[in-house]
Amino acid sequence: IAALEFFSSMSYDDFLPTGKNYTAFQTALKEVADAGWVEILTPQDGILDESYQGIAFYNTKTNQAVIANRGSQSKYNFLVSDAAVAIGKDPDADTFAIKFYDSVSAWLRGQLHSDATIIETGHSLGGQEADYVTAKVDNDKPTYSFNTIAVTFDAPGIAKEDVTPGVYYNAVNFSSYVEWVHSAPIFSYQIRFQARIKNYATQVIFVERPL
Repeated sequence: IAALEFFSSMSYDDFLPTGKNYTAFQTALKEVADAGWVEILTPQDGILDESYQGIAFYNTKTNQAVIANRGSQSKYNFLVSDAAVAIGKDPDADTFAIKFYDSVSAWLRGQLHSDATIIETGHSLGGQEADYVTAKVDNDKPTYSFNTIAVTFDAPGIAKEDVTPGVYYNAVNFSSYVEWVHSAPIFSYQIRFQARIKNYATQVIFVERPL
């Protein structure tokens, strides 16, 4: 879980040399490389639109790929993406999240890792994107062949139309009691996990520290 938190944090970094946090990103890359994770796409491949940024890694020993989706960071995210989520709609970032998933899947097949497990992760909006991809992959089998799971942090869930009633997706969300969204009425637990996505069967685990 700690490793996925770290990947989720990395997705907020500046992937390009011109970014102010690029040095921190390079340091983080070295840390994950030392732990056996290889970046499987160039960082630029994960910057698909102003609404979306993601990064992916593969571990040969565990035969797992991790796709980390960035949470809200840009002005566009806060004003457009989050507004869509708040009213139970899919943000356009979801479209780019599935495109990034497709490119990671193609890389895995090209490297003869077709039996790998893909773990979608992310914080907040990034967690929503991870849940969206996981549900879509499960709903559209056998179009998608990889075993895909989601481990997210303070994710608000996905729209009802994205899920199949009665289907239990392989997803878990770790949510913090002290996360600011829990004190905002529009993002209360009842709205986020019962009213908006009543049919979305995912496990929610509450923790007592910020994520």
